[in-house]
Amino acid sequence: RPSGSRRAMATCNPAVMRLTALVLLGASCAHGMQAARYSRVLRAAVRPSGFIAMAADLPDAIVVFEEVPDAAEATVALTIPGEATRVVWDKLMVLATKQAVVSGFKQGSAPAALVIGAVGRNVLVADAIATLLEHYCKASIGNKINAMGEPRVLDKQDEIMARFVPGQSLSLKLSVDVWPEVTLSSADYFGLEVEIEVPPFNQAAYDSTLQQLQQRQAKLKDYALDYKASEGDTLLVDMTGYEQLEDGSKGEELKQASGAQLTVELLPGRFMPGLVEGLLGAKAGENRLVPVQFSTRSQAQGLSGKKLLFDVNVMSVQSKVIPELDDDFANSIAPGLTMEGLNDKVREGVQAEVDKAVKTASLTQLELALVLKLMPNTPVPDTLVTEHARKQWAAMLTDVKDKEKLSDEDMLAQVTSASFEAFKAENLDGIKMIVRGSLLIEQIAKLEGVAVDKADMEEQKMMMKASNPKGMEKVDDAMLMTQIEATLLRDKVLELVATKSVITKVPMKAIAA
Repeated sequence: RPSGSRRAMATCNPAVMRLTALVLLGASCAHGMQAARYSRVLRAAVRPSGFIAMAADLPDAIVVFEEVPDAAEATVALTIPGEATRVVWDKLMVLATKQAVVSGFKQGSAPAALVIGAVGRNVLVADAIATLLEHYCKASIGNKINAMGEPRVLDKQDEIMARFVPGQSLSLKLSVDVWPEVTLSSADYFGLEVEIEVPPFNQAAYDSTLQQLQQRQAKLKDYALDYKASEGDTLLVDMTGYEQLEDGSKGEELKQASGAQLTVELLPGRFMPGLVEGLLGAKAGENRLVPVQFSTRSQAQGLSGKKLLFDVNVMSVQSKVIPELDDDFANSIAPGLTMEGLNDKVREGVQAEVDKAVKTASLTQLELALVLKLMPNTPVPDTLVTEHARKQWAAMLTDVKDKEKLSDEDMLAQVTSASFEAFKAENLDGIKMIVRGSLLIEQIAKLEGVAVDKADMEEQKMMMKASNPKGMEKVDDAMLMTQIEATLLRDKVLELVATKSVITKVPMKAIAA
């Protein structure tokens, strides 16, 4: 049996991984009835060992499988023998009698009828069915077909409960996902022909890099004392923050919102609303009291959603002097560096990003070509589709959180079953292609003996943790290593396929206006 699809996201973003874990933990993988959902009797964290042990001695069930056409699933007709329903019910009643509180009787001595009345027949029946399903789904289904995920009960719950009678057989209809068969030889995946569009040199990125270097090397020059600050200028200030009272006056001083010798660049949107606007027109030596409003999404400690007053002493108004792009500028970045050398280095860096994008596109196109050639319409199990949908959904939610600067509470409010199902339905075709690609990559890796070196995985993990120590604090190591292994395995397999494929690079077509 395959180990499972391990296709990871292209980058192991710690925020995405934490949200993925949350989404996975919140997912329901029930058989259809779970004891913990219905039972007051079996609500303890651990079932009594005797109750679990009895399941191993249950007689075999009658199981009939039928594959579903054009789907990676099978229906299962499961007939549980009457002896099993009686054994489970009797064991459950013993446990219930010991735990039930019945008026007028010592605990453990009440008649069965009163125990059933106190606990509730539906609760006990649901517990019995859940226990039987838990046993037979493993013993009679999982060991006989190449099944994956949790079997789903197709019968209506109330109908099953109505049919349950201790000592009589119980027939159920289930659905279970099955692993698709992937049969390959090297002739199937070597010799592919793909065409990759190569983008032109990214002049905008080149220009932007030089501009950023100029901004970093810029010098600040004081204006005359009577100069009034305008947009784009920089102020050197001492600033004290106060809580703003309802009448608009100063309240308690807020140390976390205060500081000395601070630089405030007067650019719209750079700071909380009100600060830049309140300092336009200020002169050196001037004092201003500026009201501001912190966003409810602010990450500033204790300031989210608050109204503050900033007592600002303007020490100087400064202009930013941008250096010319010449040898002196290049030398200020690295001693001995000329402008020609700086241009070459920037171009190399920008071109390296283009080359990286082309390589990524080549591997993606190879993977797509593999799927279209070998598994274009192969049914894939919903278990794998759901797993990948959750990862993509988590990545999308993390992106939204970052762009809109949502708080954790606001973000979690969007993690609902309905929103996930809508996302899954909208992206279903693409997700299925990813799953098919993952299945092919795992099979090729097995045939070609491709494996990921543990040392490489450890190195990747250490690099990721070093680059973002705070973000990686809450990321589970096992999940991280699984994603790293999946990413490295995918790249190694596709790089092998690339060496024996024909990849034609053509200029990227211009996008029509």
